[in-house]
Amino acid sequence: MDINISLLVNKLSVDAKRLFDYETGIDVNEKPVLNKYSEDDSNEGFFEEH
Repeated sequence: MDINISLLVNKLSVDAKRLFDYETGIDVNEKPVLNKYSEDDSNEGFFEEH
């Protein structure tokens, strides 16, 4: 199975921007978007199909 990792990383970056208004790679000291969960976060649309 050939998986193009660069396409996967690009897709995750695009989704992070669209869903969380987060741009990857801007600040190396900032936590990654998927490491920022808080119990106060809204789960609205979490299981929504796109």
